[in-house]
Amino acid sequence: MTDIIPFTFPETGQPVRTVTNAPISESMDKALQSVEAVEVTMARVRKVAVRLTAGADSLPALLDVRVEASSARGFVALQPRTAEDVRLWADALGVDVTVSEETEDDGGHGVRALAEWSVDSVQVRLGSCEWFSPAEWAARTAEAAA
Repeated sequence: MTDIIPFTFPETGQPVRTVTNAPISESMDKALQSVEAVEVTMARVRKVAVRLTAGADSLPALLDVRVEASSARGFVALQPRTAEDVRLWADALGVDVTVSEETEDDGGHGVRALAEWSVDSVQVRLGSCEWFSPAEWAARTAEAAA
C-alpha cells in the first residue's frame, strides 16, 4: 500500500501530495539528489546573505538583495543605490571596489561600482549602476569641483 502525505507549497499555499513507499527509478533518484544538493546550497547561500547583512543598520539601504542556488553554485547580489553606497558597504565588508565611468553618445554618463568575491563557496556581488543625463552630469561634476 502507498502512503499519501499531504503538504502545501509555502509560496502559494496550494496543496501538494507526496507519495511515499513507491518505487524510485534511477532518473527519479538523480532528480531527488539534485533537489537535495540545491537545498544544501540554498542553506549555505542564506547563511552567507545573513552574515553579509548583519549589522547593516548603519549602512545605506539596499535597493535589492538577490539570491540564487543550484546544485552547482550559490550566488548573492547586494545592490545599493549609488557608487558611494557601494564604497560604504565594501568598506564595512572589507572588500575592494572597482568604479568605472562611461560617456554615452548623447552626452549622458554612467557610473558603475562593483565588488565580487566568494564566501564559503558562494559567489557574492556588490554593485550599483547610475545613469546621468548630460545636464545631471554637468551639475554633479560642478558640485564635486566646488
